[in-house]
Amino acid sequence: VVMVDDVTGVFRGTIANGGGLLRPFGFAYGPDGLLYVSSYGTHQIKRYNSLGVFVDNYMATPKPSGLTFYDRDLVVANQSAYTVTRNGIISWTSQVRPGRIYQAVVVKDGHLYVSFNSTAGGGIEEFDPNSGASMGDLIPTGRGIWDAQGFGWGPDGTLYVTSSNNQKILRFN
Repeated sequence: VVMVDDVTGVFRGTIANGGGLLRPFGFAYGPDGLLYVSSYGTHQIKRYNSLGVFVDNYMATPKPSGLTFYDRDLVVANQSAYTVTRNGIISWTSQVRPGRIYQAVVVKDGHLYVSFNSTAGGGIEEFDPNSGASMGDLIPTGRGIWDAQGFGWGPDGTLYVTSSNNQKILRFN
């Protein structure tokens, strides 16, 4: 995992390296100050210190993709398991959705959102952070999203979603 200047794009250094990291898809800083990285190729969440040095294998989980923290608990999108999991004080695994490959995870205003891909296209699904139950789709399929690997809200409340298969960033009110 590397760091680049957010204005110039100039390489600023490596922030996670070693420990068998293979195909890192997502990362988040934890409440303990460590960097948590999903290692898709090894089915693990790995931790790194502030110098980018490998600390340990935090947990095993199938094909982890995006991750974030919600109330100090780690939330992970698991692509091949077709689930989202919350691990910590409150732990749950969402219902298996065989047609949905979950990718990025974002917390906004106490809500938990996860991007997904399916044969019908991609979208953004909301989950209850306490139970793991689906709250329905914020952005349903059929809105032009294909392979939604990342998303986030701008300062004006606009939702931006990457659609990598059609090489676009889409905007939603």
